[in-house]
Amino acid sequence: MKKLIIIGFSGNFYDIAEEIIDQKKYKIIGYIDSKNRRVKDFNYLGNDKIAIKKFNREKKLISIAGLGSKVLSKQRLFNIYKTNMINLIYKKSFISKYAILKKNSGIIIMNNTVLKSFSKINSGVFINSNCVVGHHTNIGKNSTISMGVLIGGNSIIGENCFVGMGTKIFQNVKIGKNVIIGSNLLIKKDIPDNYKIS
Repeated sequence: MKKLIIIGFSGNFYDIAEEIIDQKKYKIIGYIDSKNRRVKDFNYLGNDKIAIKKFNREKKLISIAGLGSKVLSKQRLFNIYKTNMINLIYKKSFISKYAILKKNSGIIIMNNTVLKSFSKINSGVFINSNCVVGHHTNIGKNSTISMGVLIGGNSIIGENCFVGMGTKIFQNVKIGKNVIIGSNLLIKKDIPDNYKIS
């Protein structure tokens, strides 16, 4: 069994760790974070400066998802740990055989999420539970899709975006880069870069 390190501590840490353990492909040897969070059942391996020298061969997965400073943290961590990343696709998700996921790039797709044909998921994308990503939709790198989001076909979500819980994005909508979309919204029109809607 290959060794795996989880990078960053977030609210999804234990869910992610449980799925990794359940899939029995990797053994989690610990986590890396800016400080010791006293995480139950998992060893603290140190911060980035220590760990990058000591654990450069192990497989890695970044668990951070969200908005604001978390996006910047995730970008920084991806620049440090861009090699030896894995994707984590939960067993209870449904991924079309025609969906396109960038291999070994830190993608996380949680339970009961559906990726339709020719949807494209880029590096570092985090898709929470109970989401639907329509056909031919492209989700840009390091974006976070919260629980229960529905995205219509032929849509584009730019890089470093955050889409809040329960939001519905209609088909053929283009969302720019660095956009924050709140919860339970209906998005029918394009949104430009660096925009916030709540």
